Amino acid sequence: MRGVIEGFYGPPWSPDARLEMLDFVGAESMNAYVYAPKSDPKHRDRWRDAYDDDELRHFVDLVERSRAAGVRFGFALSPGVDVDYASVADRAAVLAKLVPMLDLGVDWIVLALDDIETRPGLARDQAALTEWLLGELRARATTLRLSLVPTEYVGRVASPYLRELGAGVPVEVDLMWTGPTVCSPGRGVRPWAGPRSCGTTSR
Repeated sequence: MRGVIEGFYGPPWSPDARLEMLDFVGAESMNAYVYAPKSDPKHRDRWRDAYDDDELRHFVDLVERSRAAGVRFGFALSPGVDVDYASVADRAAVLAKLVPMLDLGVDWIVLALDDIETRPGLARDQAALTEWLLGELRARATTLRLSLVPTEYVGRVASPYLRELGAGVPVEVDLMWTGPTVCSPGRGVRPWAGPRSCGTTSR
């Protein structure tokens, strides 16, 4: 998997710039793009709010342009700021936000639980939510791919959080990890002279 995650803070790309990025990703022999702008309020701060018709039409454009470019389109939701992991209402809100994307043809969902405070039991709660979500999504689209951005997503040391998360997350779920540092010099442990990587999918 080689591509771009629009996952930064600050003003998101414009719709036209996003479509141009998909063309660039495909032209450069990359095959993945994830929509995850932190400053889209409906992605993170107001994640429960539904996208309106105009916004959904843009996602239709993104899905279609991705297919034309040979790029897999991923939609990310970042509910970690205030989600109650075990709440029936919040789980229903997560699903309600994602099902319209499935209806548009999105077959890759990313559950982004990064940049939040840690606490005892967090990994267990996140794993339970992820397992539940995978079952709900696969019941609607059997080939759907689910990825998880954990709260700890950097480094080479296995923490208690990561051990507990790894024990509970289904093996079908990809974990997003940046490597030794947030912007690692390469895929391996030794620096290399090629492009810098700020995100990889690892399991």
